[in-house]
Amino acid sequence: MKSLLQITRSRVVFSGSDADMEQARADFDRQDWVRLPGILDRELWNVIQQQLSTITFEANTDSIYPELNVSDGALLLLLKGVARSLRKTV
Repeated sequence: MKSLLQITRSRVVFSGSDADMEQARADFDRQDWVRLPGILDRELWNVIQQQLSTITFEANTDSIYPELNVSDGALLLLLKGVARSLRKTV
């Protein structure tokens, strides 16, 4: 499957056709996931890796399910910005 979406630091690029989108929707409906190869461009991937290498994770034990919380606000802001731009695009 070719890349339908690519997220960069400044925008989200959609390069798929209507048929590609329909195929992705059908795949998701059938298996509850869709493969999006190359969704993060190299620059954004490098920024995320750099941020992850410098932060600490704190265990949250308030729940039945263990989870890790990110203690660095910069990575959270980056990921929220990416999520926000995805909502505007899709």
